[in-house]
Amino acid sequence: MNNKIMLTTIDIKNLNLILGDTYTNVIKQYYKKNNNITYENIIRFLRENKKIKSNSTIALYKAALKKLIKYQIKDLNKRAMIDTAFSEIKVNKNDKTITKEKIVSKDTINKMISLSNEKNGLIIKTLYVTGLRVSELINIKKEDCKKTIEDNIVYMSISVIGKGNKERKIKLDTELYNKIIKTFNSKIYLFENKNKKRFTRQAVYRIVNTAGIKAIGTRQVHPHTLRHSFATELLINENKSLKAVSKYLGHSTTAITSDFYIHDELSIKDLIKF
Repeated sequence: MNNKIMLTTIDIKNLNLILGDTYTNVIKQYYKKNNNITYENIIRFLRENKKIKSNSTIALYKAALKKLIKYQIKDLNKRAMIDTAFSEIKVNKNDKTITKEKIVSKDTINKMISLSNEKNGLIIKTLYVTGLRVSELINIKKEDCKKTIEDNIVYMSISVIGKGNKERKIKLDTELYNKIIKTFNSKIYLFENKNKKRFTRQAVYRIVNTAGIKAIGTRQVHPHTLRHSFATELLINENKSLKAVSKYLGHSTTAITSDFYIHDELSIKDLIKF
């Protein structure tokens, strides 16, 4: 007799609403191989995936399953017992320092845009000039965009919801905004596909990756690369305020921004004296 739990459409919809798409996709993968939530099942699932997945992916899997436990198991003693499974699977922390290998130049970005079709080029350009996360970009609605005047300059002020459900404002050139409106002709969201649906994270990743391959022959260019490049340009090349850039990026503290982007290194000229 097959006792495997099948997630119904309603289950998935509820999980999406509560936990979001990313965590829900992990949970769906878990239930493909497991009947229920147990210490042994979690250990096996994480160990199997650790062999083939990156540290950051395993960390994501652990976070998603922890949310699932909290959502489905109300018995605190049982929940605590199952929680111990996560301490068995150690995940090395990735170095989050943004080095020159993790950013791209303005010239490269312009090349990516020129090698893309008009719509894809506009998405790439918007990601770079705003420093937005993918999730923030795809969730912008037209109603979130307001014409604003500051220092006699007219621009579009756009409300976005970032990590921790925190709202902040980003600024977009009116000429670029008008071009987006005209090109996409969207109904609700600022960026919509040909079916008048908002873009998915995966679709935006493909757009940026494809452009990166065409421009510099690598798959390492992704949406966050553009965000890193935007922040590096402001902090390092233009010497903008750490506090101002941190706030604009939606980081919870300036320490995060500093750890990411401000890292003096000794050059070969410093170390070898002639």
